[in-house]
Amino acid sequence: MKNIILMNFFLLMLFACGTESSSDFIDTNIEIKNQYYVDASGGSDSNSGNSPESAWKTLYKVSSFTFSPGDKLFFKSGEVWNGQLKLKGSGNDGSPIILDQYGEGGKPIINGGGATTNSGATLLLKNIQFWEINNLELTNTNGNSNYQGDLWAILGQLDEAGGIEAKHIYIRDCYIHDVNGKVATKTTGGIYMTAFGNDPSRYNDLRIENNIIDNVGGLGIANQSSYASITSNSRYPSLNIIIRGNIISNTGRNNMIIRASDGAIVEHNTLINSSRYDTGHSVFCFNTIGVKIQFNEAYGNKGPGDMDRGGFDADYNSKNTLIQYNYSHDNQWGFGIMKRAVNENVVIRYNISENDDTAIYFFGFNNRTGMTKALIYNNTHFIKAGIKLSVFGSGGAARTAFNTDFYNNIFYFEEPGSNWGQIGSMVNFSNNCFYNISPKGENYTTSNPLFVNPNEGISDIEWSQYPNILTGYQLKQNSPLIGIGKIIDNNGGKDFWGNPLYNDNPDIGAFEYPN
Repeated sequence: MKNIILMNFFLLMLFACGTESSSDFIDTNIEIKNQYYVDASGGSDSNSGNSPESAWKTLYKVSSFTFSPGDKLFFKSGEVWNGQLKLKGSGNDGSPIILDQYGEGGKPIINGGGATTNSGATLLLKNIQFWEINNLELTNTNGNSNYQGDLWAILGQLDEAGGIEAKHIYIRDCYIHDVNGKVATKTTGGIYMTAFGNDPSRYNDLRIENNIIDNVGGLGIANQSSYASITSNSRYPSLNIIIRGNIISNTGRNNMIIRASDGAIVEHNTLINSSRYDTGHSVFCFNTIGVKIQFNEAYGNKGPGDMDRGGFDADYNSKNTLIQYNYSHDNQWGFGIMKRAVNENVVIRYNISENDDTAIYFFGFNNRTGMTKALIYNNTHFIKAGIKLSVFGSGGAARTAFNTDFYNNIFYFEEPGSNWGQIGSMVNFSNNCFYNISPKGENYTTSNPLFVNPNEGISDIEWSQYPNILTGYQLKQNSPLIGIGKIIDNNGGKDFWGNPLYNDNPDIGAFEYPN
């Protein structure tokens, strides 16, 4: 009896001593029934799988097993598997199923190999919920540079009869790269979460965090649904989506698309070299309500054609979209509003745009007038010498600024020569700063803002260093823009750097000089 008590105490202490990795404690031959290990070189599918010494071997074995709430599945670090992993079974509230790595070395690698059978995904999440997926390296290509079929690294599928609300799916700290060839579709790519089928399904509590996604054909991260339209009575949007802390680069089309969701949050992502094989915004929302896009950086979205090559965009049927505290630079343009269908209450505030070189703002087509009033205020735009642009772009078709209020913005050009582009009806300007470009509206200033040190050419912001970022765009103490802005209700309460906004007149631009 004494020996049993000592052993139980030892196990309790072993699990209580947490370290950075959820699997660092694995250094024992003790079998634990709800934990499963996979070792490509040293395992066997005839083993129990319940300890590193009795690990399974193949993806086939894992894919044929139905997991239960509270189970843990560990792949051995540094090992390589080829084929598809299809996860079966679901956790429940308070007892998710955890997938992670164990042992020393790099992330476990699963190569999909470019096979289009079995849904074409390296990792398939079909009609499951309460899973947390961590620390995998995933690829899916046969090495051909051309289109290889509909391929993904991670594909979520909800198509269960009767419908399903899939809760608590977390994808974290994965490295996804080399998926498909030179593909410009908007339905393939890195992580693609779908809700199709004859009956409405959706995600609730979907988190995609701290992943690195590079060199994928199609999209970096996206979702889609058969029940998406905000004008349809059958709409069934996904809820509580958070896409945070990802680095997405070199995508065939958009870095990210948010569709068919209410209240999604997109923050602290770095979006690089979007849309290499066709035009597309770095990130946009489509058929959404209340999406918040904040604290992101987007750059390098350049290429043939200038129709859709911006950093941040409130696109088709985007209602109550908030784009704030972002950094767009070295794209063909900065921010877009598609004046199509039900684009209501779009707010773009306290962002910084640096050297977006074809246009700063990009509106929808002239024959689409569904957009109601948009509000764009307290943004800082800096254009260096040598760039000549139209503030309002017209790529791909005739486009005209429409039904938008511009307040408290800085439009700073190091040298004259740029123009405004097409300005349509119901566009109002007040309390803006125009430097080296013709002024618009009322209560404007043409004074030099007196930035601290602009145009530093900063890329790849470390958001962990916030608010000590991009401080060159703060105003000097003697700036003429301090305290001459227009008071805006419901202004979010803070500037780009987190400084509080006061009840009196704000400063012009993205910086509020502290009192």
